[in-house]
Amino acid sequence: MARFSRKINSWQLVVFVLLGMAAVVRYVALGQIPPGLWYDEALYCMSALSIGDPGYPIFFMTGGHPHEPLFVYSLRAWFGLFGISVISARSCMATWGLLTVAVMWPLAQRLLGSRPWATAAVAVIAFMRWPLHFSRTIFRAGLAPLFISLTFLLFLRWRERKRAVDAILCGVVMGIGSYTYLSFRLVPVIWTLWVLWLLKRKCLSWKEDAAHLMLIVLCAVATFAPLGCDWLRHPDHFSGRTDEVSMFVTHNDDGTTTNKTTLQVAHDIAANTVAVAGAWFVKGDHVGKHNLPLEPVFDPITGIIFLIGFLWCVRRCPKNETAFLLLIWFLILCATSVLSFGAPNILRMQGAIPPVILMFIIGLRIIYTQIHKRLGTSQARLIIGGVLVIFSCWQLDTYFRRFPKHPDVRREFLADSFIPPAQTTMQALSSDLAKTIWVPEEIAEHTTFEFITWTRKSDVKTYTPQEKNITTDTKALVIATRHSLDSAAEQQREAIQKMHPVFTWTVPITDENGNEKRIPWGFFFRPIRDNAN
Repeated sequence: MARFSRKINSWQLVVFVLLGMAAVVRYVALGQIPPGLWYDEALYCMSALSIGDPGYPIFFMTGGHPHEPLFVYSLRAWFGLFGISVISARSCMATWGLLTVAVMWPLAQRLLGSRPWATAAVAVIAFMRWPLHFSRTIFRAGLAPLFISLTFLLFLRWRERKRAVDAILCGVVMGIGSYTYLSFRLVPVIWTLWVLWLLKRKCLSWKEDAAHLMLIVLCAVATFAPLGCDWLRHPDHFSGRTDEVSMFVTHNDDGTTTNKTTLQVAHDIAANTVAVAGAWFVKGDHVGKHNLPLEPVFDPITGIIFLIGFLWCVRRCPKNETAFLLLIWFLILCATSVLSFGAPNILRMQGAIPPVILMFIIGLRIIYTQIHKRLGTSQARLIIGGVLVIFSCWQLDTYFRRFPKHPDVRREFLADSFIPPAQTTMQALSSDLAKTIWVPEEIAEHTTFEFITWTRKSDVKTYTPQEKNITTDTKALVIATRHSLDSAAEQQREAIQKMHPVFTWTVPITDENGNEKRIPWGFFFRPIRDNAN
């Protein structure tokens, strides 16, 4: 492992420029890309808004969906600083994502032993579509690569200095990581295998280093203890989400599960392994809220570069620490998708982002060495630099141009269903076109609509199909009016006749039997001419 120098150098200046560019692509157009707000994203926001009412939970089960607390609390703090909005929530995640880019520099420098190649790693993580997208969405899984990288970085720092303070920091960060996302539960496994490898290779001495290794473990356990106690009291907090996505059971339509046979499990693991293997440069994640559907992480050319780096790690892992760490880090985090349904799922595999990028850089370095031998330094630098520039441009074009236009992406992010009604409701209330909005209950109670209209929730009223008509014989309406809706039915009909529709949509609603139907949805208003109206 290379020792890290604090001396400022030209490569660090390049890194600062790259961080600035990474910030731009993470914060720009957050209101348009992704093109909407998915239900799960709104769920995290509603969890954040629930903090303090009535208490301060250490685990969240909003809407029956279990999720760890760290990201939710950071969202709540962000709302306090910058207000409650979709852009505010996305900028919170963008900040976490930018920190992940920054941590790549010292981590890559230690693992690759080279400032230039560490800088190249920063460039890749800054512009690569996979980490970029999850830096702009509201998913707690986006914290996993940051805290895994920090844990391993601090362990490497302890290796360099052998100071107790570094051991304490490593353990504390490892413990905090358990509050981020469920895939972090695999990090102690990776760390333990790493330590055993170091002991076997005599890079660590149990006699000399046992005290600090135990200090890391104790600090991690102490930091994790509050969450661990919650899991003991509420086992569903620990296993709830893993049970939901497990591929070891069959999920039935009535909500029950059936255990698969050994043969079925073996078949599904094999199928998922093939799917995850193909995700890198053959056929990617199909889910629009994760990825441009079916687009692989790399194109065929850069995929070969990644494969070269991966094979280098496989070959060198018995004797090379970097190869061993990157290989087990990558394989164990890929298991999060292999052992769950819907593979490949790059959201669950986000913890593998750093090793994937570092393997890609190793592949580039191997190619650079071969070009350097044949064509010289200048040509080698020009070719590798060109590959990085073309790769970055292709990734940015895919994300900012192609991704938001894809119909599956727009559908997943509700861009043409719940988003327009919610935005129009807020526009009407903000412009004083209306003082009250009446919304069908099945729309108003959708989490996405509820969060977007949260700051004016007292002005949004609901009604159900079973209730007596509040305005007309048609229930699938939103009424924005300055008239009192408590007046007699005849007056209500007269009022609606004076209004005119300005926006209409159809909104998908799933009934209790799981069938989807589309509800006509209109926005009606009556222009206000004077205070008398």
